[in-house]
Amino acid sequence: LSSSSAASDVYKRQGQIVQIGTPADLVLRPATSYVSEFTSDVPLTRVLRARDVMAPHTGLAYPSAARSIRPEATLEDVIRDHDLTSEELCVVDTSGQTVGAISASTIMAALHDGVTHEPLRADPDPTVKPTS
Repeated sequence: LSSSSAASDVYKRQGQIVQIGTPADLVLRPATSYVSEFTSDVPLTRVLRARDVMAPHTGLAYPSAARSIRPEATLEDVIRDHDLTSEELCVVDTSGQTVGAISASTIMAALHDGVTHEPLRADPDPTVKPTS
């Protein structure tokens, strides 16, 4: 999961699909305790991308000298490749449109507050047979 570049991943348990979603969805919003346990030690910086944590573009102009990154950049890449102590980075899509901004504070908030490893629903008891 931590190196997945797929648009979505599928997780199965005992042959049943338990969750389909992007790696960030699986880590941030696990559907069951099984998915939560499976993803609990995944490094967030490897699955979260700029698009997952950016502040949406407000329409205000950014300085022409503003540095930019692509929405699909992992936080690991952003932290390694950019100095975030002085200013925000513009998040720019492939058409050259600014879609948001990311800063050290948005990254820290996502890493600190953005994760709950609480499942959305309880796992079904595998010993209980469904009734018809």
